[in-house]
Amino acid sequence: MPLIFGQMERFQFAPEGWQGFVLKPEIEFFGGISIPRGNFAALGDAPGEKGAAAIGYFGELRIIQRTAAHPLWNMHLSIGYMAHPFKEEAVLNQFALDAFRVDDWSIGYLMPGVAFRGGKTFKFELHASAGLLLYNGWNARRGVLDKLQHLQVYTWDFKQSIGGALRLGGQLGYKISKRSFIFAHASIYLGSGRREGSRFNENFRVDTTTLNAIEPPISSLEEVVRNKIHFSMIHLGLGFRYTLFKHLYDPNARYWNYY
Repeated sequence: MPLIFGQMERFQFAPEGWQGFVLKPEIEFFGGISIPRGNFAALGDAPGEKGAAAIGYFGELRIIQRTAAHPLWNMHLSIGYMAHPFKEEAVLNQFALDAFRVDDWSIGYLMPGVAFRGGKTFKFELHASAGLLLYNGWNARRGVLDKLQHLQVYTWDFKQSIGGALRLGGQLGYKISKRSFIFAHASIYLGSGRREGSRFNENFRVDTTTLNAIEPPISSLEEVVRNKIHFSMIHLGLGFRYTLFKHLYDPNARYWNYY
């Protein structure tokens, strides 16, 4: 590395005083509850129209990199996961279904972003990030029993899909040592994605003594289903940050207390 920097100075590839890029990251772990909002929480007017998601949880690892010139600003990469139970009982009652099973929502995400940090012992941070999410859910099976004792069963089978996401939020916390920090986290998370799957419509006779469907079905129909999912959640949680270095280069005295 000294040889590279020396050659750059010799041929004036870099400005005077340039010290190169040195990876000296901070690591954050945080998690908490994820509260669904809007269409993601609503039941809708028909099964499958909305997300019908209940309060869930999230967890996240964030890698943070700052520079010596502007240590109050940072770049970060967030890797996270959240899960939301499905409001199965509410859907079952609202639509008067005789049978219903469904998968919960499972969402992973990868989001780069930027943040601004201030304060000394008590610190705050405002951050924004955007990226990709990988999600699955609403793989469901529901049935309705008609007057002829026939059970009509609809089955939705969606593939795992990719969407886009945006998050705005902040942190407020306390510096417990030169390298460690605890904080409270709050953010709003927005996302959307299109997905494709299959819907099966099957009709079964029902055994009147056991009330079980009799195989094979009387009729069966498969069709392609495409829909767009909108995600909206509020994240509230607690976290811990650890700095893997003592100082970035030789910190400017103006910013010394922010390290």
